[in-house]
Amino acid sequence: MTVLVSFAEKPALTGELVILRPVHDRDAAGLAYVDAETLRLTGSYQRFDLEELRGW
Repeated sequence: MTVLVSFAEKPALTGELVILRPVHDRDAAGLAYVDAETLRLTGSYQRFDLEELRGW
């Protein structure tokens, strides 16, 4: 039997200490203001403005 999985809908995963959910455009402001350590740990070498983050 074949099971079809849709990746169009992304659920939120909830644990005792964390909630993992898809990123929304309303999150852009918080993502725009990351510190140098976060950029280093994520391998990011470029800073993005709000419009670029919303478009992502």
